[in-house]
Amino acid sequence: MIPAQSILLRRPPPLSSEGLPDSELLLDLLIDSAGKVRSAEQAGSTKSPDADLIKAAMEWTFIPAFKDGRAVASRLRLAVSTKR
Repeated sequence: MIPAQSILLRRPPPLSSEGLPDSELLLDLLIDSAGKVRSAEQAGSTKSPDADLIKAAMEWTFIPAFKDGRAVASRLRLAVSTKR
């Protein structure tokens, strides 16, 4: 299987530059066979979800995963840096 590849990933700018953590957020994405994000959830965190990031992730586009030469839906865990 060939995993999905990102095409366009935009993250909204932070509302303020104060208090930004120097870490990454993990997102679990469900990408359909057309390369559209169908589900985005913050993974591995007990913190409240970053609603702006989740909303932005729903607009991201990917080259879909391929299996046996056909586009297929797939799941992807993606680390998103809060620095950039």
